[in-house]
Amino acid sequence: MKTLKALISLTGALLLASCTQKEKNDTKSDLVRINVDLSNKTEVYDIGNDIEPEWEICALETNDDCLIAGITRINYKNDLYYILDMRSSVILVFNRKGEFVSKLNKKGTGPDDYIQIGAYAVVGKNVWIAGGYDLICYDENWHAIERQRLTILPVWDMAEQNGCIYIASNWNGHTCQLAEYDMTGKQQNCLMTLPPYNPADRRKINKQSQLAFSEEGSLFIHNFCDTIFRISDHQVIPQYRFSFSERYEDISLPKEEFANPTDLIRGLMCIFKTPGSIVLPFVDKSILQYAVYNEKKETSRVYAKFGYAELGHLTSSWSCHFTSDGEMIWIYEPEELLEMIDESKIKNEADRQKIHAVLSNAQKDDNPILFRFKLKKGAGL
Repeated sequence: MKTLKALISLTGALLLASCTQKEKNDTKSDLVRINVDLSNKTEVYDIGNDIEPEWEICALETNDDCLIAGITRINYKNDLYYILDMRSSVILVFNRKGEFVSKLNKKGTGPDDYIQIGAYAVVGKNVWIAGGYDLICYDENWHAIERQRLTILPVWDMAEQNGCIYIASNWNGHTCQLAEYDMTGKQQNCLMTLPPYNPADRRKINKQSQLAFSEEGSLFIHNFCDTIFRISDHQVIPQYRFSFSERYEDISLPKEEFANPTDLIRGLMCIFKTPGSIVLPFVDKSILQYAVYNEKKETSRVYAKFGYAELGHLTSSWSCHFTSDGEMIWIYEPEELLEMIDESKIKNEADRQKIHAVLSNAQKDDNPILFRFKLKKGAGL
């Protein structure tokens, strides 16, 4: 079946260019320095003290109408999981029990259709997508109720906050990197630009960008760039400058060098925001690592995986995602989870029964199994 061997939203396109833009107001005194000390590393960080006692597990229903080729992004809103399968260019919706609800599957050229889905954002019960050249709003019955021509292309990430949709672009020959769409005024504004590059280099450069939103703040980053920006009052302000203590170089990453890893760390893959920290996934010699910066303590630490000892020493899979609502979602192929978890080591009987109810019916070719944890407000993560 499908293979979830890539971090959510991060597939083969991680051949990114280094940052060439230095903001005029980017001075040392303006920036908080995040130094990632690779020697300060824990193989597995137990999230037990960071999450609320109640957690959920569900096996996503598997039938011909909702087969998942690969989870690119996932959101949990309205007691529903919204899953973008970019390979099939569809959005599938499942309820909290994993039961299939509906899907957006309107790839085409009609007035209700989209060319492809580059990114999406859930706003109330509506779903906004970057559908090729258009920004389209679908209601809960998948009727297109608004359509705007995008002024920023190609789109890689989207998020909503305070009545605005933020649209992040790949740096692929277009100068606008981040745009803001006012849903009330129906106006798109470019918030950040990058200098153009030589079109002859187009095949060498595919610069992605990421948004990270939470109640505490809104962050934006160019992949394989060393500055993290804060979005505030319709402006983009440099706030953090990160670096690694060793073996780091902020330079271009051609395809062949990503496929054949070197001893260098070439930059961040993406960014997540939790209630108290910034999570910065990166790859070191083809192994995914998580640098976690605690904003209150102003300290950072590296973790190879997250784990939950009370659940039979369950550890996070390659697909570990933090939502804008302070939740942590771990995604597993059934075969992977069946091999990993030891039910006899689960301390709480109710937890054991909850997991057993799912695993006892799991087939290796089924859709993925999800664990969802709610992070505490004062969590170290």
